[in-house]
Amino acid sequence: MGDSDIGERVKHERKALKITQKDLAKRTGLSGATIGRIERGEVEVKHNQVEVLFSALGISHLPDCDSKKDRLTVPEILDKLEHYVAELRKIMTR
Repeated sequence: MGDSDIGERVKHERKALKITQKDLAKRTGLSGATIGRIERGEVEVKHNQVEVLFSALGISHLPDCDSKKDRLTVPEILDKLEHYVAELRKIMTR
């Protein structure tokens, strides 16, 4: 996810929650000006800022995790894990 994508996502989620940049700034400890620059894609967003912003907005860090269609069930996760373990065993016994 690029900086402009992050900014767009932050702005979209903030507006969906009906909070201002100032409100988000209070929740995150970032300045309102920084929030604005991030939303406009004017600055390089640091990893810790992404974490703080996404946490304050109640969204997952990984965009793929936000869509229910992309979520795996526990049995699907276990199947994938079994597959990866089997592949790893093959590699280790070579």
